[in-house]
Amino acid sequence: MATALETAVVLVVEPHGGPLTEIKARFNAPSIASGMPVHLTVLYPFVSPSELNDGVYATVAAVASRHGELAFALSTISQFPGGFVCLDPDPAAPVDALMADLWAAFPDYPPYGGEIVRPHPHVTVGKADPAADAPELATTIEHVIRDHRPYHYTVAALTVMARDDAGAWRPLRTVPLTG
Repeated sequence: MATALETAVVLVVEPHGGPLTEIKARFNAPSIASGMPVHLTVLYPFVSPSELNDGVYATVAAVASRHGELAFALSTISQFPGGFVCLDPDPAAPVDALMADLWAAFPDYPPYGGEIVRPHPHVTVGKADPAADAPELATTIEHVIRDHRPYHYTVAALTVMARDDAGAWRPLRTVPLTG
C-alpha cells in the first residue's frame, strides 16, 4: 500500500478533463500522469498526511464557509518560478481572498514553503525543462490557445489532495464553498 507523503489544498478546475487537461498533458504530462487534475493551488505544502484530522478538516470547512463559488475566466498567460507557465484567473480578487484566508488559518504552512512570499493565483498548464525555456514555452502555449480563450470555469469546492510515495495524487476530501 502506498504511503501519503504530502498534501495540498486545491480548486479543481477540470475534474473530468477538458481543453486545459489536453494542453497540460501536452506541455506538462508528468503532472497529468500523476493524477493531479488541472487545478488552482490554494495552499501547498499543506498539513502532513499523518496530522490530518477532523480539526484540520473543520478549519478548512470554516474557511470554505466564508467563500462562495468562484467563477472566473482563464486567458492571461503568466510564468511562475521553476519554469511553470500558467493561466491567471480573472477576476483574481475572490481567489486571492480565499488563498489569504486559508493561509491565515494555517500559518505554520506558508505557501510554497515560504519560498514565494506572495504567490499569485494561477492554473499551471506547462512546465519548461530547463526552467530558462519558460518564455519560449509561454509563447508556444499562447499560439495554441489564442483562438480558444477565454476558458470559463466555476469551482464550488476546495479539495484536499495527497501525493503518495509512488508520486500519485488522489483526493482525500472535498469541502464545498458555501459562503
